Amino acid sequence: MGRTGFDPRLMAHLPRPTVALNPRDAATLGIAEGDLVQVTSATGAMLRLAEVTDKQPPGEVFASMHWNGAWCGGGAVGRVIAPHVDP
Repeated sequence: MGRTGFDPRLMAHLPRPTVALNPRDAATLGIAEGDLVQVTSATGAMLRLAEVTDKQPPGEVFASMHWNGAWCGGGAVGRVIAPHVDP
């Protein structure tokens, strides 16, 4: 949150670290609003609260990047994305 932590709009965007998913996907996975969910990839895992919303396209999830390890421990997005950098 070196930059985003100083932006009041971003800090007010979401009151807690969530992962948004479409209601159909949530139903298929047995996930309800507010459930603690684990998102995993080949690089790691993160824990967040489920936000079930029809604003999220089916087959996709959204997790805001400004919740990092300093603010939400196991919910940091960096745990599930590839560690590649642009030289």
